[in-house]
Amino acid sequence: MPSLGQRLRREREQRGISLDEISLSTKIGTRFLLALEEDKFDKLPGGVFNKGFIRAYARRVGIDEDQAVADYLDAVRETAPANELDASPEVFPVLLPEVAKKSVAEQIPWGVLASLLLAVALASCVWSYYARPLPRPGPYRVPTASKSSSFLVSIKAREDSWISITADGKVILDQILVAPAEKSVQAQKEIVIKAGNIGGVEFSFNGTKLPPQGDYGQVKSLNFGADGLQPQTTAKPPS
Repeated sequence: MPSLGQRLRREREQRGISLDEISLSTKIGTRFLLALEEDKFDKLPGGVFNKGFIRAYARRVGIDEDQAVADYLDAVRETAPANELDASPEVFPVLLPEVAKKSVAEQIPWGVLASLLLAVALASCVWSYYARPLPRPGPYRVPTASKSSSFLVSIKAREDSWISITADGKVILDQILVAPAEKSVQAQKEIVIKAGNIGGVEFSFNGTKLPPQGDYGQVKSLNFGADGLQPQTTAKPPS
């Protein structure tokens, strides 16, 4: 007479069902399904879990679930003491009798779990999008017939800082520059840069690094012309 595992495998193969298909529908790992078919019950989690696995497998291949569990208990009694056969009342006292008879796969709220995993994946994507360094595009060049008087200003964020850049009257950038992102801007007449954390940003003019332009957390505007950084002008109070 074939064993429980041999009977399960025979029913599965007669129906042309693969182990992967059973694993997908029952949410039971293929290594546990293979242990069932090979009657290696010591490779299973034990107790109510084993019964749940057998019920789910039997239901999938269309054989009597109760008979399959009974065959399993008979097989286990031949190799284990009676007090180790059924851990459901002692090991899992919080389970109601009706719940203890159900498949483990049925007790897990797979729809809720799938929704939580999807939410975690979406949150991870959003975090990765905003935390990634900005790409390093080539310097912006203002269209002009003559490039002989153009100059280049480079910005590198040591710390995250909001940056606004205007080149020859055109807004080039207005966003948070995430460290260690860099940005280069080329213009003919004027570049105006406003930083919300001036101490966390480095500036270079035509390849020459400039000294720090302020403190961390300080909001400051810088004006660059063809001859370099322009001096700050302070408006005189009205007399």
